[in-house]
Amino acid sequence: MVILNGIDFSEEEPPEGYIPGAGRGAQGFTTGGEFGVVKDFGEREGIGAYPGAEEGDPEHFQELMQQTEAEKEADNMWKAVDEQLKHRRKKNKRTRKREEEGKEKLNTELLYTSRSAAEGTQKEEQNDQNKRKKKKTTATFADLKGNLSKLSYDEWKNIPEAAPTKIKKQEFQKWTPLPDSMLLRAQKEAQNQSQYAETNLGSLGEAKKSRLQGLLKQAEKKKENDETSQDDLQKQLDEEQAKSNQIGDLKRATILYKSLTKTNPTHGPAWVARARVQEIAGKLSAARGIIMEGCENCPKDSQVWLEAARLHPPKIAKQIIAQAVKSMQKDESLWAKAAEIETSKSTKNKILRKALTYIPTSAKLWKELIDLCEVDDARTLLYEAVNHVPRDADLWIALTKLEDYKEATIVIQQARKKIPKEPRIWITAAQLREVCKGSSPQRMLEKGIKILEGKGATLKRDDWIQYAYDSEIAGCLQTTQAIISCVIIFMSNKEEEEEKKEEIKI
Repeated sequence: MVILNGIDFSEEEPPEGYIPGAGRGAQGFTTGGEFGVVKDFGEREGIGAYPGAEEGDPEHFQELMQQTEAEKEADNMWKAVDEQLKHRRKKNKRTRKREEEGKEKLNTELLYTSRSAAEGTQKEEQNDQNKRKKKKTTATFADLKGNLSKLSYDEWKNIPEAAPTKIKKQEFQKWTPLPDSMLLRAQKEAQNQSQYAETNLGSLGEAKKSRLQGLLKQAEKKKENDETSQDDLQKQLDEEQAKSNQIGDLKRATILYKSLTKTNPTHGPAWVARARVQEIAGKLSAARGIIMEGCENCPKDSQVWLEAARLHPPKIAKQIIAQAVKSMQKDESLWAKAAEIETSKSTKNKILRKALTYIPTSAKLWKELIDLCEVDDARTLLYEAVNHVPRDADLWIALTKLEDYKEATIVIQQARKKIPKEPRIWITAAQLREVCKGSSPQRMLEKGIKILEGKGATLKRDDWIQYAYDSEIAGCLQTTQAIISCVIIFMSNKEEEEEKKEEIKI
């Protein structure tokens, strides 16, 4: 029951839009953006409307909610005070942590010292106990000492003495013969000491004579040894001189190549030379480091990569060559080195086949691959190789040796078309005729020499003699005779023609 000025408000219903405590500035559950028009319900007895609550005045609450400058300053001051308190709390926390850590350290040290002191006292007590337990020698032998009084004089005298327990080392006496000079000096001192002593000149003469004979014999031996070992000494001196010169040269070379690689780091031969100088000096690890630096500076120089593979063990060399092949896929020497490092035939075969996909015109790689294969595979590979490298005579000759006579003659005809100036094709044809038919290839070689001369091939006497020697080793004696006879005829005719030309000029 709430009765004010004779009015009971508990039984009456509130008017529309009534907000409890609106006169005191209460806003209910509305937000700042939702203020509406507050109605004026008129004055009652003893109760007045809130100031400024007129119809059509919604900004009244907003004006009440705005802060004054004094309130703002007060808020800022409280914020500053809060920040200072936070800063002090942080400092206090740090100091507390440090104090706690210090206390922990002190506790651990005190524990350690207390434990060590306790252990020390325990050890001392144990030592004291052990000492107490041990009996003294006087106490142990007290019974026997009492019985000694009963011994007689004779028994006391017959007690044996204690033998020494230590083992003495056996001392060896060394005797060195005195030289003649010491003997002569002793003789002179004896003569000076005794004034009336007679000098034995005969003994001195004999001593001098024996001494001179010994010196002469030593000189003769030295002379003989000097004559025999003079050459050896000279060789040793030359070797030492060469070594000293080499050391000086190596020092100069290291300085020179170092400056060269600094001024021109993309010059591959300088890196190779610098690494080899270190290798000769015995510094293999330094040489490897230098050549790997050269690989970084010269990534397109195959000689630098090959030198790096040579200086490293096989496992690392494989990795180096694989890295080099990635940047230079059409380099013949790198693929050949990659196949050379491998030990199994299958891996070599794979590497060479892969290399020929990039470089099909490489005769060297074809030859290495053919050497690894058997007869049937070699024949098929040779036909492929001849198509890709038709100017290589070795491949054509190898193919003729793997075919029968008919196929070999066809191969030789194709080779003559591809290489018209090659004399070895004619020599292989002559050897085939001798081996298969047994007839002399004299006419064939004469014809071949004429054709070669007509094509403009340069024929030298030494080359033909070498061909004859090779055919003799192969067992083709008729071919060797035909080569020698044809060369003699050809050379003699050539000399006659040259003489005639000279006569005509004169």
